[in-house]
Amino acid sequence: MRLLQRTAAALALATTALACWAGPADAHAYLDHSNPADGATISEAPDTLRLAFSEHVVLSATTLRLLDDDERPVPLTRIRLVSAEPGDTEAPSQILAHLPALSAGAYRLTWSTLSSDDLHRTSGVIAFGVRTAVAGAGVDEASPDVVETVAGALLLGGTALLMGVPLALRTLRGATAAARRRVRRVAVIGGWVAIGAALVGPLRELTAGDGAVLLAGGYAARWTLRSVGLVLLVHGVRAGRRTALLAGAVLTAVGETLLGHAVAQAAGDPLRVPMTVIHLLTGLGWSGAVVGIAIGLGRRPTQNLPVPALRAALRQFALPAGSGLAIAVVTGAWLASDAVVSADAALLTTYGRTLLVKVAVVGAVCALALANHRRLRGRRESPLPHHSILAEAMALGGLLVVTALLLAGQPATEPGLVDAGPRPDNGPVASQVADLEEAVSLRPNRAGPSTVLIDVFDRRRPAAGPIADVRVRVGGTDVGIARPLGDGHWSVPVAAVPSGPTQITVTVSRQGADLVTATYPWVVGTRATSPTVVSRLSLTTPLRLLAMTLAAATAVGGLVAIGRRGRRHPRPVPLGEGADREPALPGTRGSSSAS
Repeated sequence: MRLLQRTAAALALATTALACWAGPADAHAYLDHSNPADGATISEAPDTLRLAFSEHVVLSATTLRLLDDDERPVPLTRIRLVSAEPGDTEAPSQILAHLPALSAGAYRLTWSTLSSDDLHRTSGVIAFGVRTAVAGAGVDEASPDVVETVAGALLLGGTALLMGVPLALRTLRGATAAARRRVRRVAVIGGWVAIGAALVGPLRELTAGDGAVLLAGGYAARWTLRSVGLVLLVHGVRAGRRTALLAGAVLTAVGETLLGHAVAQAAGDPLRVPMTVIHLLTGLGWSGAVVGIAIGLGRRPTQNLPVPALRAALRQFALPAGSGLAIAVVTGAWLASDAVVSADAALLTTYGRTLLVKVAVVGAVCALALANHRRLRGRRESPLPHHSILAEAMALGGLLVVTALLLAGQPATEPGLVDAGPRPDNGPVASQVADLEEAVSLRPNRAGPSTVLIDVFDRRRPAAGPIADVRVRVGGTDVGIARPLGDGHWSVPVAAVPSGPTQITVTVSRQGADLVTATYPWVVGTRATSPTVVSRLSLTTPLRLLAMTLAAATAVGGLVAIGRRGRRHPRPVPLGEGADREPALPGTRGSSSAS
């Protein structure tokens, strides 16, 4: 048995090390970009439809449906999956399909696919026009799956009970044997429920006839890792094996993280996997301990633990519980930086609003915990906060349900929710070219039909010659000769311009003078698919700064709390010195002298 425990601990440590160095899996495969883009107006359709996803997807579980403006289906052929690294199922992938020749009109593409890493299904809609202006479909968020949400809540609840057992039993070490057995029994039952909930995902794919997708990516290995961790946790709780508990907690947290708990892209964030593992260990351990204590105390806590010992135990629980809560909040703020990309993403999506609800529940739990702590630390012997402890445990149960909703939902990270690209130009770009003064602008500055406006003035006196014509090129397309508007102003229409950076090239020809050519950089704005409510500026940097600030505040607060705790509870006197003193009761402020 000792060899088994040591092997489990070594496996847990090795897995943790590998997880910290390996590239983490994204949570849900979202559409990074497409060609044609959503809301784009193009003069001619490409031969190949391209959907670029943030991670690897399953081709056999992918569906594409293209309709024209009369709701007639357009056939798509030669549908295939390509990846930058064919042998790596963690790499982003693309779905390609051959497009027939498309006539002028509006088109709507509905797509659905399955992530090969976490078996989460995502879908969306793209609208584009061929020589026809269209409004983009915008963000199409998939609703959380009910079965997946329920299974996730049971999985998280059972795991939390298992991880919180050591701290709960340590807090209740003076309680009756029946109360401690009740905590262990409920935790073991919750563990087996969690193991059963972990089987829901694979069983759904097997019954649907898509069992092959279980082996398409790394899902099977990660699922096995988490399941082994849950079994070790159950064994550790039943047998009281600390090594099995530690190994099981680490394996479960790492497996859950690699199954998709590390939401959004993590390639540029090497801290994401260890942050998620720590967040799971502290958050689930803290919440499970609170629920375990509530279960152990029962309806009549003083019958299970005497009042002085109960008050002292709850006081001692404050430091580890506060530490776990603080670490969970800090890591949660960091992880949210890539899960909700903007203020609008938090307000306009189901995932963002669910995350706001989670923040509110965490705030309520913190308020209850602080109120309990103040009542226990008060100078007056106030009644025990039994009912508020039960309320805190119930709020934590609701928190696990909200977390399960987040795990089953689609993170609010789609490109349409954030303005992270180059800012579009608003005014004309002016320059002196040879003996000419030019100013160029594009109106309206958004994807689709536009007009190039050019101002050209000759600075030489006398002028080299009258301006004969002004030819314009946008990007790689020659849009023709501009029409004179008088007083040096010219304009030329453009059938369609794509969003993003481009170049406007102006060539001026004059009688009796050489051609004058100049190229001006320009950024075309995207066609708005929905109005901005608050802001679409990226929240990644502000949330990470908030996490670092909270971490610093937590460290300072922890040092202060440890210092105060040391002053209230001085080190015990060694044997032989003051042996006539009676030992102080746990949680009292001093010892009683007897000499």
